[in-house]
Amino acid sequence: IALLNTLKTIKILHKTDERLRELIDKEDFPGAIQLCRDCQHAAVTYRQYTCIQDLNSKLKDTAVLIEEKLDEVLSVMCINFDHGRYSKITTAYLLLGKLQSAMDQLHMHFTSAIHSRTYETVYRYASNTSADQKIQYEDLCRCVPPDLYIECLSNILTTLWGIMSSYQKMLSYHYSDSSCDEKLSQFDKNYVQQKLQLGLARIWQDVQNKVNPYLVSQDLSQFQFDDFIKVLDLVNRLIQVGQEFCGTPNIPCDLLREPLRAQSIQYFRRYHASRAEELHMFLNMELWELLPVKPTFTTLQLKRVPLHGL
Repeated sequence: IALLNTLKTIKILHKTDERLRELIDKEDFPGAIQLCRDCQHAAVTYRQYTCIQDLNSKLKDTAVLIEEKLDEVLSVMCINFDHGRYSKITTAYLLLGKLQSAMDQLHMHFTSAIHSRTYETVYRYASNTSADQKIQYEDLCRCVPPDLYIECLSNILTTLWGIMSSYQKMLSYHYSDSSCDEKLSQFDKNYVQQKLQLGLARIWQDVQNKVNPYLVSQDLSQFQFDDFIKVLDLVNRLIQVGQEFCGTPNIPCDLLREPLRAQSIQYFRRYHASRAEELHMFLNMELWELLPVKPTFTTLQLKRVPLHGL
């Protein structure tokens, strides 16, 4: 009877590999981790059997696969945060005892998302580029046609706002009374909250680092006045979002404000020069006659005409 029970147990252990795969595919990582551990503990009891040695090897591979899939889904949360999926992820890392290292990895994922998604957005609008050619981001920005510049900028900012929104939702999650946080030690809870708070400035800096090269990539002085105002409005809205994101109006924005300032100076210099040239042409083309006035006339005698009266 004991032998029969042993054989049944070994058979069940071998079938759990399929069940583990199902749990991973369903992103039930806490369940997969617990089942994998139970199998590993049971396998220790029957380690004298050759078939169990093979199973142990499979379980180790499955444990590695679980962590790889966990990291993969964690990176997705940077772009599209989902409360339910994120709750499973944090619970899983808690079971693994790797929640703190996951928070360190999380910031790398956010930085990667900002860089890759911005590059992909600009690449869609860039001209004279080939799929086989890897172009530096700064050079890629200069490949965007002027007529698509505002549309591309709008999509860049929409992408970045989405990533910043995911970060804020993640931060709110760890400050809420979630079931996962109730299982955290006070030390872990403080670590996660502090890590995310400190990460706000870093994320904002990464955002500026991607928008700045785009702002200086073209000479905006050639734009129509309304288009130029749209660019100013979009970037000023980004600064407002950044202030709300960081929770303070006193955030560094030089990477955004300085290009706007330089572009504005250049724009209005060109604008005034073109208007002066237009006025000069207008004055030269008009027929002028001397107006008879009294010898005692001075310019001080001219009446002031309000603009609305013209």
